[in-house]
Amino acid sequence: MYNRVTSFSVDYMGDTSDLKSSITDIVDDILSQDDYLKYSYTGYGFSYNGYEDDVTINFSFEYLTTKAEEDFVDSKVSSILGEIISSSMSDDQKEKRIHDYIVKNVQYDTSYERYSAYNALSEGKTVCQGYALLAYKMLTDAGIESRIISGKANNG
Repeated sequence: MYNRVTSFSVDYMGDTSDLKSSITDIVDDILSQDDYLKYSYTGYGFSYNGYEDDVTINFSFEYLTTKAEEDFVDSKVSSILGEIISSSMSDDQKEKRIHDYIVKNVQYDTSYERYSAYNALSEGKTVCQGYALLAYKMLTDAGIESRIISGKANNG
């Protein structure tokens, strides 16, 4: 998933009696450990075929961005942090610098078409999700533990 692979297969030999539930639990566990990944993928599916206790599982994943776009994000975030953060800063000072950078350089996408940190950095526009992803990436790369908390406003 980190490499934004959209489809792959896994040969599995073992108990297949509750395979659907096991796969769902595994993917949920992976996503619960990385907010950036959790909010950067848009869905997945799987199918399997074979025999009892011996199957091939075929996965398909969809993401907001490609691997090349995520490489751009990583490079750009590293460059930005190198310019705005110094090792002598406190976490509060780092957070303020990151906040100020995002506020000054990213506009809200009123067309509601841009959802990623990539959009924020490459086009200067994104919606709330993209702001959250960019802030998470920048804070995490600056050594500050953070989480993305989702919610709804006005039933949306």
